[in-house]
Amino acid sequence: MRSNKHRKVKTRFKFTKALAILLAFIAVIAIFTGVLSIESDAEKLYTKITTAQAAVEDFSGSTLDEDNVFKEISYKKLTTKVKSSDYVYVFYGTTTNTDYLTYIQTVNDRAQTYNVDRVYLLDSVWATSIDTDDEDYGEENNLVLSEVERALGGVDMTIVPSLWVFQNGEVVFNSDDYINDTYQAATWNYVIEQAFGRYPGEED
Repeated sequence: MRSNKHRKVKTRFKFTKALAILLAFIAVIAIFTGVLSIESDAEKLYTKITTAQAAVEDFSGSTLDEDNVFKEISYKKLTTKVKSSDYVYVFYGTTTNTDYLTYIQTVNDRAQTYNVDRVYLLDSVWATSIDTDDEDYGEENNLVLSEVERALGGVDMTIVPSLWVFQNGEVVFNSDDYINDTYQAATWNYVIEQAFGRYPGEED
């Protein structure tokens, strides 16, 4: 007697050229959409600064241009960066400081005028929030404030804002040498001009 068993029919999946093209197209669209949705570091920095400027009542400075020379840098990276034989330009401060927000566009303008492609922004919050009577340890990589200041040529990190130019680990320009508690707007404009005029970038 014959068994009445049904045979299972197996369907083979065919990976055709057309299917491959379709999948590749979908992948490209997904990647492209993802890239568009990710805000770059430059865009984030621009948004952060211009938002802070807009929040200042009766703001007297110029709003930062989207096309600017700035890039944020950490304390640890800066202590290595300043050892370069090239000039390293740093604008030190915080977006909660009105003077910093007021003159950041002037720094950008003068940098571009003198062919400086990059000015690093170093946030002062960590250094200025440390209790110097304590051990001077901060949250960022267990850095010690006094050691950071020494690595940066002895700059005073309690003064905000500050504009520094470094070369070979030495401070060749420090705005603190020019500015005191009674400075006027014209003084900051003069200092910024001096920083980039004396230590310009290389011409293209």
